[in-house]
Amino acid sequence: MEAAGIPKETAAGKLDFHACRLAYINFVLESGVSVKEAQELARHSTPELTFNVYGRTRKERLSETAEKVAANILPVADNAIFMPRQAVGAKQESATPFADRELHSSIMVEAAGIEPVE
Repeated sequence: MEAAGIPKETAAGKLDFHACRLAYINFVLESGVSVKEAQELARHSTPELTFNVYGRTRKERLSETAEKVAANILPVADNAIFMPRQAVGAKQESATPFADRELHSSIMVEAAGIEPVE
């Protein structure tokens, strides 16, 4: 709790139970459980109470989440910015399922009514 900046004691010198609960529920939320699981572990009546009272946002987690989302939706395999690739034997394969797809296939072009440029 000290590392998180949560005081262990109240001004009167007593153990702050709410600070312990706050730290525990924040660890639960950061572990990646579902909203419903966090609500039940906190024994709250609604998930809104769990998130509105105990949920905290950390900049590191926001950055990690944005990077994970970007890695899943960016289909550009040879872009210098798009680097998460895994070596499989001598062959290089993309770490995301979208990178190796042919988005300009003739079926898609015909379905869209577009004349291919050669």
